[in-house]
Amino acid sequence: MFQYLVDACPALLSSSINLHLDLKIAAHRAAKSIFPSCTIIACHFHVSQAWYRKIQSLNLTKEYKYSSSSIGSWLKLFFGLPALPPSAAVGDCFADILFPRIPDDPRASLFSNYIVSTYIDEFSEFPPAIWASDNIKGRTTNACESFHFHFSKYFNCPHPNIYLCSSRQLMKK
Repeated sequence: MFQYLVDACPALLSSSINLHLDLKIAAHRAAKSIFPSCTIIACHFHVSQAWYRKIQSLNLTKEYKYSSSSIGSWLKLFFGLPALPPSAAVGDCFADILFPRIPDDPRASLFSNYIVSTYIDEFSEFPPAIWASDNIKGRTTNACESFHFHFSKYFNCPHPNIYLCSSRQLMKK
């Protein structure tokens, strides 16, 4: 897909590009292979979704939902990290605020380790430079999601093939 963009518009290679992507490491690698100097911006919704799915996989959903739960209160603090500047602020916030308050529950430690290894460490899959920003404007892929929703609805199929697309266009004429 990215190569197709370059073939269609070679000027893209000489300009600085911001790409809004979800959390698919293959998409990030493909983008970087074609546009080495691009800036990848992860969707805030997808970051939060990934974190909540981890909460679910660790059976922490009940604690997360109860406001009186100390684990739930601690977990909710993580969802403020994407609103911080990506520099040292994310790591500092984790080290100074979140880490000292880890509840005495092995699941909380597992969640904390997951966040650090996947999202906070300098060489993590999705470092803070990708998903953290104190300027939250434009940090979602809502426009793309909306296009995909309407596109799928038009073809009554979530992933229409080229034959379906062309037959639909021919029927329209």
